[in-house]
Amino acid sequence: MRSPELAFGPFVFDPNSRLLKRDGVDLPLPPRVLAVLEVLLRRAGDVVPRQELIDSVWKDAFVTDTSLAEAVSLLRQTLGDDPQTPAYIQTFHRRGYRFVAPVAETGANTSPTVAAGEPATLPVTERVEPSIGRQLMPWSIAIASAILAAIAVREAVLDRQAVDPPVTRFEIAPVPGTQFDNRAPAFALAPDATRVAWAGCDGAGCRLYVRELGRLEATAIAGTEGAASPFFSPDGRALGFFAAGRLKKVAIAGGTPVTLADAADPLGAVWTPDDEIIFAGAAPGLTLIPASGGEAAALTVPRAADGEVRHAWPAYYAGAKLLLFTVGGTPEVDGGGRVDALRLDSRRAPRTTLAGAADRVEVVADDLLVFSRGSDLQAAAFDSRRGEISSAPQTILSNVAVSAGAGQFAAARAGALIALTAAAAGDRPPLFWWTPVASADGGTIPSGNAARGRDLDGLALSPDGRRAAGIDRSDAARPDIWIVDLERGTASRMTHGGINGAPVWHPSGARAFFAARDGGPFAIHVRDADSPAPAVRLYGNTEHAFPSAVSPDGSLLAFIARAPATGFDVWTLPLAGGPAEPLIRTPFDDVAAVFSPDGRLVAYQSNDGGRWEIYVHHRPDGRRLTVSTDGGSAPFWSTDGRWLFFSAGARLMRSAIGANGSTAATPELVATFPDAVPIGIDASGRILLRRHPHLPGSTAVITLQSARELRQLIGPRPEAMPR
Repeated sequence: MRSPELAFGPFVFDPNSRLLKRDGVDLPLPPRVLAVLEVLLRRAGDVVPRQELIDSVWKDAFVTDTSLAEAVSLLRQTLGDDPQTPAYIQTFHRRGYRFVAPVAETGANTSPTVAAGEPATLPVTERVEPSIGRQLMPWSIAIASAILAAIAVREAVLDRQAVDPPVTRFEIAPVPGTQFDNRAPAFALAPDATRVAWAGCDGAGCRLYVRELGRLEATAIAGTEGAASPFFSPDGRALGFFAAGRLKKVAIAGGTPVTLADAADPLGAVWTPDDEIIFAGAAPGLTLIPASGGEAAALTVPRAADGEVRHAWPAYYAGAKLLLFTVGGTPEVDGGGRVDALRLDSRRAPRTTLAGAADRVEVVADDLLVFSRGSDLQAAAFDSRRGEISSAPQTILSNVAVSAGAGQFAAARAGALIALTAAAAGDRPPLFWWTPVASADGGTIPSGNAARGRDLDGLALSPDGRRAAGIDRSDAARPDIWIVDLERGTASRMTHGGINGAPVWHPSGARAFFAARDGGPFAIHVRDADSPAPAVRLYGNTEHAFPSAVSPDGSLLAFIARAPATGFDVWTLPLAGGPAEPLIRTPFDDVAAVFSPDGRLVAYQSNDGGRWEIYVHHRPDGRRLTVSTDGGSAPFWSTDGRWLFFSAGARLMRSAIGANGSTAATPELVATFPDAVPIGIDASGRILLRRHPHLPGSTAVITLQSARELRQLIGPRPEAMPR
């Protein structure tokens, strides 16, 4: 006995022949997809668990939820069903699927069966004229043609499905004895997804490694010492990277790296099909330079009136000549921002914002973008014609490692994706004290204890070492400054609303200065640290201004302000009243100024050598002394003024400084902190450190054909979305 056919909408499913038809035409679908449909139809109205579907359709075969999800996705495409507003198949996340349309049984085929060897006997009917054959002939030909066409389409689809490579995942581990770079996003994927490159570091420094995905071993690229933030050429045969304050390129097959331009910060780059490189880190905006070398030119300029501080992490959509990049809106490099888009073939076209509260974006396919938001990695459909995201972003991975305020991931236009999850934090406190203790071999070993308090960015240690002021970024759109008691673990909010950053203490510890904006550029404010009285605006201009330090006698505030011609400069503002005056003004960026305990010296970092180095300015006569010899940032003084500490990557360095600004020839290593950053020092010699909240883990995961999974997660492509 034949089973009745099942009809729904314009479709009819025949369980006997396992065929799905629409208006009498067969719809080509693989057998397992049709088997999923049959189970759902027979259980129409019920939620069928995912495991029950897998057990019913795949039986003894070992498959994952991905196989079921792909089958449902293909079924939806055939039925023209929208998963957001389903007419046929409804998804119950983490549970299963339900067929929601009415299903009706049609009459069973009741034609008499004929035993073997017996002649068929037909019922007597009225005589049929021979001319009926000619009348049916055109219809017979049309039906036969439709059947043949359907068979051809089905075979073509099945052939395509047979050769489509599966979604594949595998791990990438660093070369033994090294770890993935945590100074900036470490990875790059070749455009055709056949190679992966990364910056790997050991005790001697960092360099680039390349691995063919068909091989097990990685190869170190000669001449790339100190390299960070790699990126591939369009043909995949060369790599660009940042090292020693320069933008460079090198052929993967071998050869001497070529220096292209100065770039103090490795804030990302992209190599376009036009053989140009767009990069960040040489100026507040993005810079363009021919990949063959030549004159570098400013491509974008941050708009201070709109609160923009820097542009970073460029990506490029070649089909529409669309530049995507991150707009940073806080003084800290790791402060996050938003993702904007700019059409390079029409510079007059206005910039558009693609995603707010986003750190970095990459193009994973013609219609898909992937971007990081803190430790979350999200994907969204992308409409390149409109230059906008055309779906709700979906989180595809949580707990992604974060470096320099950007997620540790990379994508290839061939549909591949690599991501590095963060190492487990365990029960380690976010803040801790460290005191150098001599070891048996004459070096130093960590010795310290936890400093109680919440995890904050941009920390500043109070003069008495009992408190710290920092930025809470739990609300990315409205970061506020909090003060934490390092002994008791309590915290109090210092700002309310607006965008705030760059906290600095008064020597008395009773007041704190900070930068704030609520429309327009950042301006300098001050308020009592222990009073509910509102903050007072001290200084503002048409460009951003950020407090940096207060002189030991409390008379001068050193602050950082940017000028179009000279970049960031160090200025001073008399706190008793009077005009601001430049203290350190060069054609390069001069930032992070701190007074010595006697007020005669000002230490700061500058990129006038192409990379960040530490200098000391002698206030009585304006002399300048170079302190660091291998890079340096974030200087701070010992409380007696004998030592100037600074960071050089993961190394904490110090240099002996005389009263007249003289120094030892070579700074000395104090300790190495691969998982923390130094904040400041108290009178007893303890150094406060903050652990990296999302330190890179030990292995990364590559997903090939990831675009297929992302489209399934996101839903219909932009062309199919309602307008």
